[in-house]
Amino acid sequence: MTTLTFFARLRALFVLAALLLPTTAYAQGNGLTFTFDHLVVADQTLTFDVMVDGDQLRVGDTQVVFDYNALGFGTFAADGATARPGPAFYEGGYYNDPVATDVGPAKLALAMDFVGVSSDGVLLEGRPVALMRVTLPIANPEQSSGLSFDGLMMAGLQKSADDLVVNLVSAVDSANEQMADATTGIEFLFANCDINGNTFSFDVQVRATAAGTFLGDTQVYIDYNELGFGSGVASGASASLGALLAGNGRYAQPIINDNTASKVSLAIEYTGTEGQGIALPTTPITLLRVSFPIQNGSESAGLGFDETLMDGQQYHDDQMTTYTPVIATDSKNEPLTPAPTGLTFTFENCVIVNGRLVFDVMVRAGEEGTRLGDTQVYLNYNDLAFGANVVGSGNITVTRGAALNNSNYLTPFLQDNTPSKASIAVEFVGNPEDGA
Repeated sequence: MTTLTFFARLRALFVLAALLLPTTAYAQGNGLTFTFDHLVVADQTLTFDVMVDGDQLRVGDTQVVFDYNALGFGTFAADGATARPGPAFYEGGYYNDPVATDVGPAKLALAMDFVGVSSDGVLLEGRPVALMRVTLPIANPEQSSGLSFDGLMMAGLQKSADDLVVNLVSAVDSANEQMADATTGIEFLFANCDINGNTFSFDVQVRATAAGTFLGDTQVYIDYNELGFGSGVASGASASLGALLAGNGRYAQPIINDNTASKVSLAIEYTGTEGQGIALPTTPITLLRVSFPIQNGSESAGLGFDETLMDGQQYHDDQMTTYTPVIATDSKNEPLTPAPTGLTFTFENCVIVNGRLVFDVMVRAGEEGTRLGDTQVYLNYNDLAFGANVVGSGNITVTRGAALNNSNYLTPFLQDNTPSKASIAVEFVGNPEDGA
């Protein structure tokens, strides 16, 4: 064997070995570039597009892998995540909905399968198109999104429509969107005004204009009628937290100060940390219950907010983000004289005993603490059943109920008002504090 022949054979052996080794076919073109775009925060979710760009490449199976802020979305987000193909990928029906999988703590994979033939694939022509639309539920809107692609994991997972691996993948984009909606406003309202003795009380209610925020420090400025309540009411006023704030345990009792002779400020300090405040709903809740002593009952309340002073003083529980805008245009001008307390009369315990109808006439006051004085009841009845003029005929008897059966109330006085109507009057003869 000559040396030349040996090397020729040796060369042939290596060529044969190279032909037998497995090979990977790669798609032609300049590869794929992935970016985030169109991030929107709404209804406690973050929605965004994953964009893809390439040049004269038809997209096949694709898989996107990205990291996110676990404090904002939770450690494993796949169960709540949803995704759909972008418009260009959805139209032909050749791409399945992306499937979300947790591939690690705070790392999500979205795999979208191509089910058409090569000519059905979406053709990329040198400009970004929306590959998929992704929605993640927000666990804590005070956090930022912290999105970033994992380009190393995505390499080798992208295929062209003719099932060739795309060798060049650029996935270095990131998006750190603030998820607390900066345009979320806050609105203040008055409600549940009432008078108890010489005290006028009312609720200050509050709501957010969009869901997904947590309340921090807040300060309310209230104008009032100085003629009705006097000048500088802070020393005699009182205020307590609404039930949700009190139950949270991280809000200090309100501090009341006179701002002017006819304006009071009420400040609530939030003592917790970010994410521990109450979730402020879009329906009103009671922020404060406030009471002012009445100085002149012939006046009206004249309540109103000072929206200008309140602007910039309403915080999320991160203690940095403020609610914008502040809406505080409500007012109340209730009279400071108590309205007469109403009474409700009802029939109860109707029974027939020895051929006679026996029943109770019940009375209930519309407000606690009301004492009954003189009272008169007019009773209509069926004169075909009981006869006409039951008082004159002696066909009716009346006794006082247990609460009135004492020396403060006289025996009921009965009189026929019409042939089918009787009046029953009870006179009160005691002192005001003796009334039932």
